[in-house]
Amino acid sequence: LERNIDADTEVLAKFEHKVPVLQVLCRIHASCRTARSTVSSLLLSLLETPSLTGWRATVDANPELRGELEGLGLMDHAYGNDISDDKSISDEKSVTTEAHPLNYSTDRVAIWMWRDAGKFGGWLSHTLATMNPARWSNACSIEETIADLEQYLDTPQGERPVKVRVFGAGLEPTTSKSDSVAGAVAALQVLLKKG
Repeated sequence: LERNIDADTEVLAKFEHKVPVLQVLCRIHASCRTARSTVSSLLLSLLETPSLTGWRATVDANPELRGELEGLGLMDHAYGNDISDDKSISDEKSVTTEAHPLNYSTDRVAIWMWRDAGKFGGWLSHTLATMNPARWSNACSIEETIADLEQYLDTPQGERPVKVRVFGAGLEPTTSKSDSVAGAVAALQVLLKKG
């Protein structure tokens, strides 16, 4: 079975029953703690994707729904986002490189994101979440990235899968996928020791 992101996005854009879907997602977010990150990711994808502006317009036209999403902390994210609708952005590599310009000529830097972002909405939502520059951390040194991730080690977030991208110093960018924060930290420490 082949998937087509453009076709999937077109179906979502034309979907007429947006309010009930958004209300159900808000209820799931409120009642199911374990699904909150994935529901948040799906909602952000629906509200931030340029080709899905109808979803955002629906929320803006419905004060009650807008208030509910603001209460979840999701409405602020969609303003001023640098997501491009340009067809030239076709893969994760180009998106992460554009989101974090390589001005580090001598040092390697890293960015990371939760790897479960967008999984609730299936393949399309996960792809959109991965391509969304706002889902990635700020670019910083490997040491700072390790310190950033270590703050999640002894929390429930520590069990979430993580994707780390290392680039800079004239090297080809590399991506590491780990099943937990501890795995991502260990992979970065190995990379740091290799120099």
